[in-house]
Amino acid sequence: MDRNYDCLVKVLLCGDSGVGKTCLISQFTDGQVRKSHITTIGIDFKLKTLNVDGKRLRMQIWDTAGQERFETLTAQYYRRAQGIMLVYDVTKERTFTNVSKWLRNIEEVSIATTVYICVIYW
Repeated sequence: MDRNYDCLVKVLLCGDSGVGKTCLISQFTDGQVRKSHITTIGIDFKLKTLNVDGKRLRMQIWDTAGQERFETLTAQYYRRAQGIMLVYDVTKERTFTNVSKWLRNIEEVSIATTVYICVIYW
């Protein structure tokens, strides 16, 4: 494994299916906006290395499946994440309403001192 970085940060994107988690990750890591993609099954991740204050920061950005049947699998990743982004679609009110469900799931499993939660508007 390439250890050409000073710090490793694991970030998890959570939210309902179809809200744009995979698109956000593709844009951030590859600089591409994909018009179509295959629905994420289970969990996937991409890497991005950034320079921050003269240090090389390696980000593992985990893309979770938004379907309910994968919630147990996704929950296993909450504990290992230093950051969690909740993503919802501003054109679908239900995805915003479900943010509270995602927060409850995260709070049940995560360690509060290591997980920071952001809400991303898509």
